[in-house]
Amino acid sequence: MSGYTAILIAKRTACVAACLVASPCFASLESANDALMALKFQASCRVNADLSKDCIGTARQDILTPAGRDRLSQLSLPSSANETMSVTAAHVIKRDGTRVRLPESQIVRRAGSGTDQGIDNGTTTTLLFQGLEVGGGIEYSTKEHIKALKGVAEFHESMSFEPAPQRYDSLHIEYAADRPIEWRGENLDAFAVKTSEDGKKITIDLIKPYYFNVVNEDGFTVRKIPRIELYASDKVEDHYGKLVGIYNKILSSPLPPRARMEVEKLKGKPRDEQVKSLVRFVGEHYRYLADYRLDSREFIPLDLAQVEQNGYGDCKDLTMLLTAMIRRLGMDAEPAFVVRGDYAPKLLIPSLRAPNHAIVRAVVEGKVWWIDATSPVLLPGYTPADLQDRWAIVAGNDGKPRLDTIPPAETAMAQNISQTTRFNFDGTSEMDASTWLDGEKLLGLMRYEHSNGRNAADRLICEDDQKCSVSRLAMEQMKPPYLLQVRTSDLPAAPKYEGYYKGELGSFLLPALNALKNYRKTGGIGDYNTGIPTSRQLSGKVSGIKLRQPLKACHVSSRWFDYNAEFRHESNDISYTLRAVEKVAWIPHDELSSAAFGKFLADAEACFEGLGYSYTTELPAQPAGH
Repeated sequence: MSGYTAILIAKRTACVAACLVASPCFASLESANDALMALKFQASCRVNADLSKDCIGTARQDILTPAGRDRLSQLSLPSSANETMSVTAAHVIKRDGTRVRLPESQIVRRAGSGTDQGIDNGTTTTLLFQGLEVGGGIEYSTKEHIKALKGVAEFHESMSFEPAPQRYDSLHIEYAADRPIEWRGENLDAFAVKTSEDGKKITIDLIKPYYFNVVNEDGFTVRKIPRIELYASDKVEDHYGKLVGIYNKILSSPLPPRARMEVEKLKGKPRDEQVKSLVRFVGEHYRYLADYRLDSREFIPLDLAQVEQNGYGDCKDLTMLLTAMIRRLGMDAEPAFVVRGDYAPKLLIPSLRAPNHAIVRAVVEGKVWWIDATSPVLLPGYTPADLQDRWAIVAGNDGKPRLDTIPPAETAMAQNISQTTRFNFDGTSEMDASTWLDGEKLLGLMRYEHSNGRNAADRLICEDDQKCSVSRLAMEQMKPPYLLQVRTSDLPAAPKYEGYYKGELGSFLLPALNALKNYRKTGGIGDYNTGIPTSRQLSGKVSGIKLRQPLKACHVSSRWFDYNAEFRHESNDISYTLRAVEKVAWIPHDELSSAAFGKFLADAEACFEGLGYSYTTELPAQPAGH
């Protein structure tokens, strides 16, 4: 974390992020009148020859609402193990401008931090402000020394301004170094970035008040945010060259005993089976856990033997072990660095801070597989959705780093359901269904079963219906597409209205129809993530009912989605086929707000309304003579 950012990204203020945050920000644009706080901030950092940094900064937060007062009453400033941070001053500012110094007893320092995936030697300094009032505020100053991280060979600093419930009234940041530094950025309309004549100093200033926050728009992601990156080199070899040498040296070391035995067991088996078995082996024997208590090794992996001895490792440790094992079986495999998440921001500078995850790039039977060693399950040849369609920096086995691209998956049938439903006179029914799963749908089931067990996965498929049964192969025997056979008896009758039961089929096609309509109605600003391009199909036959009026076929086509519904009415049976195709992974705000998308939604709604139906279980009159 950079010095000034320690002030800004205090846990409960969340203003400026030091490194890119992969998790999405949800919601609709909020008025500046709803800001909880107003920030005035200034900081200065000196980049030293050894790439360490010395920074000082001051932040003032004016309290605009009672909710802002609550947020600022306890302010946490985290520092990683390579940072030494001290609070040089802290004050409560009363409404009349009186400044009350925060006593030392109200500054709490706590060492050590941890999550389910890691523990470290970091510290957290918590400021407990007393007597806050709306119209007043707080102010605090910090001083930091940040050691250069292990493995880092070039200067790089990254800032992103995520949506937050505070207004920026002023901001001034300076960076100075003994060598020229440059910058790149995007979405910087509210900022001015200037470089000194000798190129050794950069200043970042807010040129107008800035407020950007979003609320009440779950399911949409804000991807266009201000980003600024400072750097001394934009060449991938300058940032990764030294590190790749360290990685290849570790990979050339002997496999530890347990890993070596597993490799020997797999020799002679088909390549895809070998890789799938290795992923399962790593998932069963090594926990995904980062331990930085004794050494802030940052980008340097543990030796293979140490990973085996510990029985755990972080993403780069498990990636290195899996890479080494795949290589010992005669396949090409290399570590790669990526952003894991719904989307990867544009790569501005190929630095070590740009990615947030390490994975394996392997060539299996002539095809490139991108494998997450921290995932205990593998769908052979399939790249998980949170790794598709993004850049990757590969630690080449030739000793050189290189930029690569993980392509999006081609549109494929992820779910194909064929079902038969038989209605009884009392409105109850029985259903038999055969479902073929592939791609992300199948991978999701595999992950769920690994975490919760087969019985829990079957209950999920049955939606906890105790009269439902599932027949399927064990996951170890699975080859995609994967068949589930589901039988459900004594399904309850639907509610009746004016003597008719009610049913609908439209929700299979576009479950998010209402959310997309509401987005346009309320002026949403985010982008919509469909997941990945996929197709789904539901075909079936219903018997034992009489429709009030026939179901209508419909066809809707657009550059984003295609929907088709077809029906055939025969005596007391209705046969149907519904097809849904999601053609793109993302629909940006401009397209969601366009007239063309509005027409698509209107066409889709008209189509789906025709898929609602009313029915009775009364059998039609029999022909005379029967």
